[in-house]
Amino acid sequence: MADKLQKYKFTASTSKQANPKPTTRNTAKLATQGGATHTAPTHPSGEVPGMAEDLKAEILASIREDLKNVIRDELKSALADEISSIKNDLQGLKMLIANDVTAIRADMELVKTDVNEEMERLQQLKCERQLV
Repeated sequence: MADKLQKYKFTASTSKQANPKPTTRNTAKLATQGGATHTAPTHPSGEVPGMAEDLKAEILASIREDLKNVIRDELKSALADEISSIKNDLQGLKMLIANDVTAIRADMELVKTDVNEEMERLQQLKCERQLV
């Protein structure tokens, strides 16, 4: 970007115009102390035509990239607390589920023992009836 910028040298001799009457920008002549005249650049600001558009496009692209990075970083920092809160909630839910699974398995073992005891009683009753 810097290589596209033109360097201008300011001297007192170029700042004073010998001809004070107004001229058009394409035909303006600047007088120097030596009497030589120079034609002014064809573009009012002294830059190459199209260079301003390229410079604007480059600056705009740079600003967009910077803005994208700033927004991304702000979102990350703003959502970091929320994400850690969600992680903690999920960890708590995992523990609850693990505890519930353990309790359900213990209840299932109780049910299995009750069923086995009842089956043994039924077997005993069946055997007693067969004996009688």
